[in-house]
Amino acid sequence: MAVIEFKGYKVSKIDFEEGLAKTQSNGKIKISPEFNVDFGESNPDDDFTDVTLSFKMNKSNNPFSMYIAITGRFEYKTEEDIGNVGEEQLLNTNAVALLFPYLRSIITAVTAQANITPLVLPTMNIVEMLKESKSSNK
Repeated sequence: MAVIEFKGYKVSKIDFEEGLAKTQSNGKIKISPEFNVDFGESNPDDDFTDVTLSFKMNKSNNPFSMYIAITGRFEYKTEEDIGNVGEEQLLNTNAVALLFPYLRSIITAVTAQANITPLVLPTMNIVEMLKESKSSNK
């Protein structure tokens, strides 16, 4: 069995507004997105934790502004954690990595439905990117 079990996700918020920047002649757009992760408070009465992963892009120098947040629910199974890795470490890595493909898909769907060049984020190590972002903000 898995130590962290993904119970599903929901879209917490979507906000989209067209901007002034135009796509380049090759159809590509340059973007400067921000990603963030928030961990809900663990309830001592149950083993469930909510993890929110968000994507933000401001309108300045971007073809649009967008904010999307998705919240996933995860169950930590203490008895399965035979390596004593711990809930916090597992959520920081596994939960974020599990949520990222859903966020990517939603970003693409929203931009496609807005009748602009769809934004397809590449696959990336979101966990490492968030770590680097936290390090550079210190």
